[in-house]
Amino acid sequence: MNILKKILIVIIILNCGYVYSQEMNDFEKESRIKADLVFEKIAESQSENLPYLLFSSANWNYLIIIDRKTHYTQIKAILKPNQSVEIESIISIKKSTEILQDAFDKSLYQKDFIGFESDFFKNGYELASGATTYFVMKDNNRTRFGESSLSFIVKPNPIKAEIYNYLRNKMLNE
Repeated sequence: MNILKKILIVIIILNCGYVYSQEMNDFEKESRIKADLVFEKIAESQSENLPYLLFSSANWNYLIIIDRKTHYTQIKAILKPNQSVEIESIISIKKSTEILQDAFDKSLYQKDFIGFESDFFKNGYELASGATTYFVMKDNNRTRFGESSLSFIVKPNPIKAEIYNYLRNKMLNE
């Protein structure tokens, strides 16, 4: 990714507000629909019902990591306004990456959707800044785990900090 795209992504991430939600509001539903659309267009046919993680920023910048049992496939993509998907990169990651082994552990995630108005944030939050993100981990049955729509920077975070930071850094730096 060239430096201009990185700067644009950082500006959008840091200048966008987040969306509040009671349960799943219209924006969050749209985030889910767009994420599913991106996955279907670029990875569904090659994933063979394998587990995957999807992390997006502002409903246009997507990172998908598929657990292929022997290795991981990381796909970065952009959703265009006309709903077409542009693949920016596809790389293979060694299975020895411990953070990704943790990331595919279903027990680390809540099964309910998490937004700023969910029970997870009933006592408030310390920090929420940047563009809206969407995260989901789906197992081989396509059951959703850890599904959330939050801010790019959020504390506390329902996703384990090491996993979230790994995904956020992959989104920005590759």
